[in-house]
Amino acid sequence: MAQIKSDSQAGLEQPSIGYVFSSISTFLYVILGGMGALSIIGILIAAIDYMVAGGDEERVARSGKTLAFSLVGLAIAIIGIVAINIAKGMINK
Repeated sequence: MAQIKSDSQAGLEQPSIGYVFSSISTFLYVILGGMGALSIIGILIAAIDYMVAGGDEERVARSGKTLAFSLVGLAIAIIGIVAINIAKGMINK
């Protein structure tokens, strides 16, 4: 009759917390990097929209809001990356 082996008997190792955190942090780096790139694109779009507004108050206000939201998005992406690096430092000690 066939015997069922546990993971340790079969030579399989359980992933360590460092490996799991590394995988999660890599995923978050990609997400936050994309968020930062989109924020920079938003900043550029807001700047171009502001320049070509031609004194139209509605377009100037809209580009100001776009710029503000893009800067908030960029700040969140940067804070997220810093938080991941801090967590990595705490886990690796």
